[in-house]
Amino acid sequence: MVLLIHETTTDSSTAISEGNVAGEYTPSRLYLQEGKYLAVEGTSAVVSNDVEQLCLLGFRLATPAEQSAYTKQQKQTSTIVESTPGDVSYQSPDDVQVKE
Repeated sequence: MVLLIHETTTDSSTAISEGNVAGEYTPSRLYLQEGKYLAVEGTSAVVSNDVEQLCLLGFRLATPAEQSAYTKQQKQTSTIVESTPGDVSYQSPDDVQVKE
């Protein structure tokens, strides 16, 4: 992953059109900007190509301090949600009921 920053736009999306990257067909990509941060992921050839194109659009590479701030922000906003259909209680070995 390569982290980019745009100083003037926030919470937007940027699309890179399909084409050949390093001699291979690559479908279009849509990158979502969270705040001022935009994370570019993919194969090394695609990341290199897309970072170059995004820098032409006003993005720049994040500094180490900005990368640390982004990582801290992601850890604070991420939560683990456990999804279960309901609690299972056993009344007898042959009778299982699901509480709603």
